[in-house]
Amino acid sequence: MAAKVLQILPALLWLLIGTSCTTSKELLKAKPAQFSGFLRHEKHLWTEPPGGPFHYSARTMSLKALQKERKCQKIWIAPIDLRYLRPTSKALTSAQENRGLYRPVNEISSALWQAFCQVFATTPGARYQVVQHPTKDCVELRLALIEFDQTNAGGNVVKTVAGSFVGPFAMIAGPFVKGQIAIEGKLIIHGSGELLYQFADRESDPVTVISARSFNSTGFAYRSVQKWAQQFEEMTRIYQHGTRVRDANVMRLNPF
Repeated sequence: MAAKVLQILPALLWLLIGTSCTTSKELLKAKPAQFSGFLRHEKHLWTEPPGGPFHYSARTMSLKALQKERKCQKIWIAPIDLRYLRPTSKALTSAQENRGLYRPVNEISSALWQAFCQVFATTPGARYQVVQHPTKDCVELRLALIEFDQTNAGGNVVKTVAGSFVGPFAMIAGPFVKGQIAIEGKLIIHGSGELLYQFADRESDPVTVISARSFNSTGFAYRSVQKWAQQFEEMTRIYQHGTRVRDANVMRLNPF
């Protein structure tokens, strides 16, 4: 087995070193998750081009709905929908759960809801004022947790030990042990239910050479929900000025 690994090691190192930065990001960034039944399919939606903060986003082209939205000054964030949450898909993570590792779905969904509430409550100049109950002239943000695979901390220990001997080779193993989380969301007008905006995104545990979070099975998920909340809130403020929110870099140097 060791002999086979040594045989293919040069090719793997060539792949890692010879790939451009842009291509590396594409390889290491989480791929889009398959859509669930949570999102709506309406012909008046315009799908935004790639390059935004979410894998998929679409906004209404209905002038009637847009006129109603201009009168809305408040936002109600509904409890997180868990009906579309998929079973754990990664074999390594499944093995962890079979050994009794708890998957904290309720804790992650609570953190997701709190992150979106907090960002609208604390950001100066936020487009909407967050409210505890839906009211007249209010929009509703509905979020669904679609996937949640924990980082395999044990696998990262093995990867780190391997990296001590083969260096960059350890980064190739990253996608096989890092966790990921996916959500879908839709912004609608309270009462009429008219769809204004919807999005879907999946995030992976960011790749680092040394990461304290790599040995924590859920740390990346809490970071992801904070980032989603900030990007969504920013989108509600700056899109009307022709500026798009940029996505975070999949590579990071900060280990914390």
